[in-house]
Amino acid sequence: MLRQLSVRLRALLRREAMEAELDEELRYHVESEIARNIARGLTPDAARFAALRAFGNSSQHKEAVRDAWGWRWLEQIGQDVRYALRGVRRAPIFALTVVLTIALGLGLNGTAFTIFDAYVLRPLSVRDPSSLYEITWVNRAGRRHAFSWPQYQELRRDPDGGAFSELLAYRFISARIDSTPSFGQLVTGNFFSMLGVGAALGRTLLPSDAESPGTAPVVVLSHRAWENRYGADSQIVGKSVRVRGYPLLVVGVARAGFDGLGDVPLDFWIPLTAIDQVEDGPSLFGPKSPEMLWIVGRLRPSVTVEQAKSELMTRARVLSVGRPDAEEPLSPRLSSQATRVPLDDELLVILAPILSAFGLVLLIACANVANMMLARGMARQREIGIRLSLGAARARLVRQLLTESVILALPAAAIGYGVSRATIGLGLRLMFATMPAEFAAYIRVVPLLPDMRVLTFMLATALVAAVFFGLAPALQATRPDVVQATRGDFDTGLRPSRLRNMLVVGQITVCVVLLVSAGVLLRGARRLERVDVGVRTRDVLQIDIVEKFRPSVVARLRATPGVV
Repeated sequence: MLRQLSVRLRALLRREAMEAELDEELRYHVESEIARNIARGLTPDAARFAALRAFGNSSQHKEAVRDAWGWRWLEQIGQDVRYALRGVRRAPIFALTVVLTIALGLGLNGTAFTIFDAYVLRPLSVRDPSSLYEITWVNRAGRRHAFSWPQYQELRRDPDGGAFSELLAYRFISARIDSTPSFGQLVTGNFFSMLGVGAALGRTLLPSDAESPGTAPVVVLSHRAWENRYGADSQIVGKSVRVRGYPLLVVGVARAGFDGLGDVPLDFWIPLTAIDQVEDGPSLFGPKSPEMLWIVGRLRPSVTVEQAKSELMTRARVLSVGRPDAEEPLSPRLSSQATRVPLDDELLVILAPILSAFGLVLLIACANVANMMLARGMARQREIGIRLSLGAARARLVRQLLTESVILALPAAAIGYGVSRATIGLGLRLMFATMPAEFAAYIRVVPLLPDMRVLTFMLATALVAAVFFGLAPALQATRPDVVQATRGDFDTGLRPSRLRNMLVVGQITVCVVLLVSAGVLLRGARRLERVDVGVRTRDVLQIDIVEKFRPSVVARLRATPGVV
């Protein structure tokens, strides 16, 4: 076996040397037979003729040896590729039409997959993201349970260690940092250490920053906020910023690539113990113990999700003793934090219509190209008939025609990738250009950058598309009557009219489905705009004001002309 493997590797890597050795060996056998014939008394010419006749067709012997080397399939693929490239050069307009048609469908699907990848598939830039889960439960009222500070402390105090090795708590906060709309989180002191996130400048939050309420008025900025809002100021550490009017000392900038958990990129992180300074309402650490925290835990390697849910349900019943029936826990929820948006059944239900629509667009493009390939197959009927009459197997011809489809699909994938990048850039510019500037300041989009998953998707989709638009025409084109095809006549019994009609009907059907769906969505959007809510909402604005600034803000609003 090792010898056979060695011969095959040598045949692949040193093909010319092996071919030379094969020719030399065949020549040796022929010359040895000639020498034996001369020794028997034959003339040199007669001896050579007899040796060649006894030896047989040397080309067949060479082919048999090449088959034994095991790389015949690779040689045939090379032949198919070269023949397909010659065909492309002979019909450049046809090839360009096919490539651009498929590239448009691939580009639109690549756009959708890039967004899907950025939010659903790309792991967060933290330590072991697959073990992170958000912990909560749903009560009988159908609401997700938020935790109080004592409940968080109780979950951390597990004598047996529990299903989670670490727990952190956070609360989302929107505010203006130096008059700029920003999003951030109030987090426990172990937030950065548990996630394994370091600092690009300065340091991250430490457990000592969140030891007691009201201490450590510090903040960590995200790398994106530091670049976009502070011009990547290398002296930012030690400066003060104001969040909801409260001064905070910048102690560091998080490393690039990390902008928090969840689907909204964040701008800053503040110790949870500073919540009373930046938020109104009952104190998180006061006697009322408001439930306003969300908890993320790191699952132990030896614990399954189902075991963790069972343990969480037990703890939920203990924490809910004495509460109203509506707050009784009904089912535990562990939501993966490995990506920005967890891939679950609810998300699949939401995305299925959108992904189906993009897939139908690609299907329409494949049907268009299949029609063109059928027409080209009719034009090549004489060529295919001659090849069949010379002994070419139908499977070999089908493989050749599929190779031509793949040759057209690969450049379509490259152009489709460019179309997807242009579509994403144009879409983002249009989105921000068409919405009010005040609203645009609050929109956060994750970086929609390509990675290996996107490139693999483009390549795999191009190959699947090649099979879709190339297989049926290839099967149809290799079924002509050989005698008629070699004369250049069309075989009326095998005209691909039925298949072409099916493709046209399918295209029209899919287009109608897409147009009707788009019309329904637009009509629903128009109806939502005209819904009568029972009160006058035109020119009415809602303003959220921090309680301690309410009197001064209300006084300024009352003094503003036109404000009621």
